[in-house]
Amino acid sequence: MNNHSRTKPLLLLLSLLLSSACATTEVPLYEPDSVTKFRATVQGQITLLGSAVPEIQFSKIYRDSQLCGEEVVSEELNVAEGSQGLEGVIVSLEGVAKGKPKPKEETIVIENRGCRFIPYMSATIVGSTLEVQNIDPILHTTHARFESRNGRTLWNIVQQAGSAGITKTLGSPGLVDIRCDLHPNMRSYVQVFNHPYFAITDADGYFEFKNVPAGNYQLTAWHSRIGNKAKPITVPPDGTVTADLAVQLKRQ
Repeated sequence: MNNHSRTKPLLLLLSLLLSSACATTEVPLYEPDSVTKFRATVQGQITLLGSAVPEIQFSKIYRDSQLCGEEVVSEELNVAEGSQGLEGVIVSLEGVAKGKPKPKEETIVIENRGCRFIPYMSATIVGSTLEVQNIDPILHTTHARFESRNGRTLWNIVQQAGSAGITKTLGSPGLVDIRCDLHPNMRSYVQVFNHPYFAITDADGYFEFKNVPAGNYQLTAWHSRIGNKAKPITVPPDGTVTADLAVQLKRQ
């Protein structure tokens, strides 16, 4: 067998491996259907393991301290006393291929205000619009990356004081990690979904999904301080499933 003949099986194997790798990264399609067909509810609470409420954390300010102060209180973690419920966790059901109609596309507004991005956490549907406004009388940058602070850059725009806001369409599902390159304490996260089964936990860590189709899914919880956590759940054709999840903080 000559060298040319031997390379053909290798090239074919490489092609199959690459095709398989690409296939695993594709986002499953979602098919909306009549809401009346789905009668189950999934509810639960995201809690912090242990009984101690973490101390309030502060972020140092290294630039523009005349406006921002020397340090600001961190917005990262809000824990309910007693129940240990975590506020602001983005919860979703993954693996749902067909279910209730998607919510309408919307505009998510994030402000540069007082050397913070406000709000800190958002969740929305694919096709929605993100608008970032600079309310501060100083210069900020809006550096958005895909999935993490080390992900590929989606956009990196300088925003002068008083300039018009920037507007971007959120065209694909995934996490948008937004930071200001001039002020490291400034962070905001937008999780984009292609299905309607997502929510942000309330002040006591509770969430609820209504009109869920029967099936086996992954209940997924994400927060910047806990990372991505998941547990399998089974949803019957009717009734309420309680799916609580206790999590630990990542090391800083």
